[in-house]
Amino acid sequence: MKQKKILSLAILSFLIISTPKIMTAQTKKGNWLAEGNLGNINLSNNKNESISGPNTGKTESQDFYISLYPRIGYFINDNFVIGTTLNISYQTNRYKSYWSNGVKSYDGKYKGSSTGLSPFLRYYFTKNAKNRLYSQIGGGMNMDIFRNDELTTFYDTGDISGTYKNSLKGQVISGEALIGFNHFFTNKIAVNSSIGYNYSKRIQNTTFNSTYGGITSAPQETKSTNVTGNVVWNFGFTIIIAGKNEK
Repeated sequence: MKQKKILSLAILSFLIISTPKIMTAQTKKGNWLAEGNLGNINLSNNKNESISGPNTGKTESQDFYISLYPRIGYFINDNFVIGTTLNISYQTNRYKSYWSNGVKSYDGKYKGSSTGLSPFLRYYFTKNAKNRLYSQIGGGMNMDIFRNDELTTFYDTGDISGTYKNSLKGQVISGEALIGFNHFFTNKIAVNSSIGYNYSKRIQNTTFNSTYGGITSAPQETKSTNVTGNVVWNFGFTIIIAGKNEK
């Protein structure tokens, strides 16, 4: 019985001594970080009705937007990560409007996707074994894969009055700052969430084609610049991959 007590105390002492070392090794120099995140998901269905005297007009729209943020990083020092994010986004929008007699006045659809790389720096500033707060800054460039906008308009008789097509190409230069949180439910795997602010500048070239009343106009090209700032959020998982020193 005495030997069993001594053995139990020895095991308990080993766990007490070694556990902090194991857990704090998560963000040690030489380790790798891999993340898969979803962000800024938006799914909406909007209907509006306006009344002007005896006339009633209706509009409808359905929107869907999603972003993917896979990341890879390397701990160049304890708690300090340098890496890059692959940004992937996809968006669709369908919109309709109706004359007061219930006949469709226009029907449009939009689809777009973009991708790019954003290098980042991350610093973990808490030492709790299971819950780790971090701050992150990054920035980079996104390029359009495709962006197409099509619109068909109708007379109140239901006949087509015109068609319009936009082909958009552009690039976005952006920067962002995040505050994030990792909750480790195992030694190497954590739930990740973050929120922050993103600044972006989009330079876009648009080619516009239209046919109205049976007459097709010559393609027109325009160039525009748009600057935006918005709150962004991410949710996903973080995996710590042991470096050579831990293998």
